[in-house]
Amino acid sequence: MTEEELNKLFKTKLDFLEGREKNLNRNVKGLERQLFQLILKEVIDKVDVKSGAILQNKSNLKLTASIQKLFKRFNAKFNAKQISQFVGDIEKSMGMSNRYYKGFTTKAKFDAIGKRSKDIVLGRLGVDVKGKLVSGGMMDSFLQDSTVRTEVTQATVRNITAGNSVSVMREELSAIIKGVPDGVEGKLSRHYKTFINDAYQEVDRTYNSLIAKELKLQAFRYSGGKIKTTRQFCCQRNGLIFTEKEAQEWKKLKWGGKPKTGYNPITQMGGYNCRHNVQWLPNEMVLRRRPDLTMKNGKLVKKPKSKPQKLNKCKPD
Repeated sequence: MTEEELNKLFKTKLDFLEGREKNLNRNVKGLERQLFQLILKEVIDKVDVKSGAILQNKSNLKLTASIQKLFKRFNAKFNAKQISQFVGDIEKSMGMSNRYYKGFTTKAKFDAIGKRSKDIVLGRLGVDVKGKLVSGGMMDSFLQDSTVRTEVTQATVRNITAGNSVSVMREELSAIIKGVPDGVEGKLSRHYKTFINDAYQEVDRTYNSLIAKELKLQAFRYSGGKIKTTRQFCCQRNGLIFTEKEAQEWKKLKWGGKPKTGYNPITQMGGYNCRHNVQWLPNEMVLRRRPDLTMKNGKLVKKPKSKPQKLNKCKPD
C-alpha cells in the first residue's frame, strides 16, 4: 500500500472513533433524562409532604432504600446497552486497524497477530470471547460503580432531614443527574467522561501498539489534525513522525492536560481528551520521511551529528 492509501485508511478510522465518541455523549444525555424520570416517578413523586415541607418520617426515609434497586434496574436496562455498544465500537475499530496493517506481512501471520492483540485488549477491558462483560472486570466495574447512586441517595436523605420543599429536592436531584444548563455537567456525564470518552482512543492506541510491536514497527506519525481546542503540545507534534524512544522523552515534559501520574506517551498522547493517535508506519517509510534516522542492528536510531527534528510552530494554550 502507498503512504497515501495508508493515511486515508487511518483517517477513516479516526473519523469513526470521533463519531462514536460524539454519539456516546449524546446517548449519555438521554440516559440522564431517563434516570431522572425514574427518580421523579419512584422517589420525588412519592414523598410525604405537610405544609409544603417534606416529612422526616419512616415512609420517606424508606424511599432512600429503593434508590439502590432503582439504579440496578437502570443499569440493566439502559446503562448496560450503552456499554455493550462501546465494546461493539471498539471491535469495529479493531477491524479497521486490521485493514490498515494487512499488507505489512502475510495474511496468515497477521491473522494470528490480530487475534492475539484483540484477546489482550478485550481481556483488559473485561470482555469475554463472546463479547460479554466479565463479572468484576473493568467494564463491569464501571457499570456497577456507585458514585452517581451515592450522590443521589445522600441528596435525597439531606432534603428529607432538612424538611425542604419538593421543588427544592427536585431541583437538586436534577442538577446532580442532568447538570445545570450552560453550567456544570451531570454526574452521569462526568462518570462516562472519566473513563469511556478517553477509552475510545486509548484502547485503539493500545491495540495498534500491540500489533506494531509484533510487526517490529518502531515509529509512528502523530495523527489527528488540529481543531480550536488542540493543545500546544499536540499542535507542535501533529503530522510529525517519532520513534517510540523519542516519545518516551515526553514523560519529562509538562503541559496542561497531561496525567499527573503514570503517563504513557504511546497510549495517552497529549493527555486527557486527546483526539490524536499513533499511526505506526513501516520502518522503510519512516526512513524516507526522517532523513536524520538510520537503521542499525535492526533499530531506528539517530544518525551521528544529525540535526534534531523541528516541531511545528504553535501558539501557547
